[in-house]
This record gives sequence, structure tokens and C-alpha cells, in this order.
Amino acid sequence: MKTNDLTAYFLIVLNKMLIRLLQKTKSCYIKKKNDLWPMDYENVEELMKYMKENRYHYYKLYASYGLNGWVLSKGIRFDE
Repeated sequence: MKTNDLTAYFLIVLNKMLIRLLQKTKSCYIKKKNDLWPMDYENVEELMKYMKENRYHYYKLYASYGLNGWVLSKGIRFDE
């Protein structure tokens, strides 16, 4: 079985950003609020306060083949 040689090049850049940068994606949270995504909250300001108090981080991903996006998480761990 041949291994994929491209797996080592998948993640190019991972930027950890302050939670206040969620303002840039505010429309996404407003749109998904009724779906309880990412959690139940009254308004975006309440959500941002909760995430800041609980040490969530906003990670912006730049990966190969245009697979870019963002992740909201308390942390990221890389395993080989």
C-alpha cells in the first residue's frame, strides 16, 4: 500500500487569533443561532464573552489545494 506523500504538506499556516476577531464572522453566528450553533446564546456579544471567559480561540487555516477556513476551539493538537 502506497502512502500519500502530500499529507505532510496539507496544513501550510495556522493562525491563532483573538476571540474578538469573531466579529468578522458575526453573520455566520447570527444565521446559525436558531440551530444552537456553536451553542445556545442570546446574542453574539454573550457568545463572545462566554468564549473569552472559557479560553476559546479562533484559528484561521490556510492549507494546500485551497482548503482554507477557520476553527473555533480551546486548542489544537497535532498527532503524527
